[in-house]
Amino acid sequence: MKTTANLATNSMIHKLDKTDKKMLYRFYKAQGYSASLMGYDTCYTIKNKHSEIIAAVIVSQLVQQNQQALLHGLVVSTEHRNKGLAKNLIKHCVHNHDTVVCFASRSLKDLYRRAGFSMLLNQQIEQHLNQLLITRFRIYQQKQPLLQVFIQR
Repeated sequence: MKTTANLATNSMIHKLDKTDKKMLYRFYKAQGYSASLMGYDTCYTIKNKHSEIIAAVIVSQLVQQNQQALLHGLVVSTEHRNKGLAKNLIKHCVHNHDTVVCFASRSLKDLYRRAGFSMLLNQQIEQHLNQLLITRFRIYQQKQPLLQVFIQR
């Protein structure tokens, strides 16, 4: 049996290809999460030794040539949580995209800070995010008033 540290460091991150979309949707549904892939989305997954997805994240450019990408859909299966998989996925996204932004609960502040993100105050949002992300955040914030913006440093 692998230790917690080994599972995180030995996990291979795969860029999802079109043939795995159904597997991704099944994974999200099993975890109680709803997501769909659109035009400029990239999805990264971690699979177990049986080639089943155990963690996933989506990075959305929103439009072509967008310098800021929205990280969302970060889900780790219940039995694989607290093993560093989410942090590895976040770091992989940061390494492979220009500027990564995330909208998340304040309770996830430590996770994102350890991955190199800063939490923006409400008055900082307008100066740090492009208009597409500001609009998207304001829409999400109507349903989740405590939502925070995290941006890679």
